[in-house]
Amino acid sequence: MPVTRHTAENKKRARTGCLACRQRRRKCDERKPQCASCVTRQVDCRYPADSPELPPKSYKSITFIGDVRSVRRDTDDAQRQAAAVSRQVTASSASSTNQEIPELPMRQIQRDLNSWDGYFDTAGLPPDRLHITLLRSFQYRTAPWIEAGQANTAFTVNLLRLAGEQPLLQHLICKIAANQSHSMLSASSQRVALDASDGADAENIGKLVSELRLVGEALYGIAKFFQSSPLEWRQLPSEYLSMASKSRASLAALSEPDRSLCKLQSRIDVAASILTATQPITSASIYLATELDMTNAEMYTTNDWPLYCLTNCLHFIHSLSSEPFQLPTQRASTQHLPSSADAGYQSDWVSIWTSCHRWYNERTPEMRPIMDVGTMEAPSVDPNREASFPVQLYTHVAALQANAIYHIAAILLLENKPRLLNVPRLLSGHFASKQWHARMIAGLATSNSFAEQWDPILTASLLYIARGLTHPSQRAAVMVCFRSITVTVGIRLDDELSDLHAIWAS
Repeated sequence: MPVTRHTAENKKRARTGCLACRQRRRKCDERKPQCASCVTRQVDCRYPADSPELPPKSYKSITFIGDVRSVRRDTDDAQRQAAAVSRQVTASSASSTNQEIPELPMRQIQRDLNSWDGYFDTAGLPPDRLHITLLRSFQYRTAPWIEAGQANTAFTVNLLRLAGEQPLLQHLICKIAANQSHSMLSASSQRVALDASDGADAENIGKLVSELRLVGEALYGIAKFFQSSPLEWRQLPSEYLSMASKSRASLAALSEPDRSLCKLQSRIDVAASILTATQPITSASIYLATELDMTNAEMYTTNDWPLYCLTNCLHFIHSLSSEPFQLPTQRASTQHLPSSADAGYQSDWVSIWTSCHRWYNERTPEMRPIMDVGTMEAPSVDPNREASFPVQLYTHVAALQANAIYHIAAILLLENKPRLLNVPRLLSGHFASKQWHARMIAGLATSNSFAEQWDPILTASLLYIARGLTHPSQRAAVMVCFRSITVTVGIRLDDELSDLHAIWAS
């Protein structure tokens, strides 16, 4: 129960004493030009008359609330280093850059500055503080979303270091944060207007040296990402991706920030392929290291192998001539592939399906949910869960995204299964059910609340499976997710949700 303490009138602190006495919390006799205490201690006596001060607040009572959450003080080395680099960038930013800081629309209601969202509030800020706030927003909101699924990455540190040396990159980072914040905070469905400086930015990026040109082009594409709907993602710049796909370079061979930027472009491209039913630009080989060995534990602790399977699946479906699918070295056991007479399409389909399914069965504990409650038992765990989706709780974003990628790949493969294919060992139980995989995607999306979980592929997967939902409670549950995607990440879904409601109404 809250404890209320009343402050006596004669105990109220005065605000008219000298600065030295107020700092020592001692009563000041307020003599001028020097009070008795300062004369005795032979210190400089100054009064705050010439300095602006906030109007004093009068507190009639003080209420102490129990059950206050403690704030974690321990942050990892990468975050501390990123913060240090961010401060260096900020110190040299306002004077060194000739680029204009993107403007945000003024909002009527300013958020509480003591809240997490208020920490990034840009309403009414002067240009210098706006610049700092946008850099902070990128570091703590945008960068973790880009890094999601990658462990021990130096993306933020290296990118901010480059931005400290190149004002154009710094301008593009602020532009990304401004566009994202506008999408997150805008109450209306009006899309972000295209910035008049887009043409100038593209021209200036072309003048950068080759090493920075790709970084600038990728940042420019992310800024436009937050101005676009998922159906427009295919038109976004993807020079990084095209270069990596043509050269068949592996992401593992790239350094930061190139690796994370290229991987984000590939995830956007794969998500667009899911929604538009077109062949992706991404080459599946970029997700592979030099050695394909499923006895290697790393194959089960990242989302690279599910991404490889999904990308190859999309090439296979939409071109009917996928890249040669490389099967990893197996543990002293053979796969149950079709006979030699069933070569071609069936053989490729079985190869992709087998590899996806093997990863799912042999995931490490870190890649499995810590709670997995089936559809029938879910209401008993959460009585308010009317949608009856499975409850799947994960400890980190990489595991959640990897499992979502597996399930959407399984759905696409089942929708394109060869008609006469019959391999009981591969197609048995709920694994052969598209509805089960769809419920699993909906379950992991509705059960977890990581801000970084809403990457382009999970967003596209949820939009894809939502078309087949028929029960009102299930539709309502995924609509909550779609609102969360816009509020927490800034992905605009207005056009897609309009199409979705039209499908539901038909």
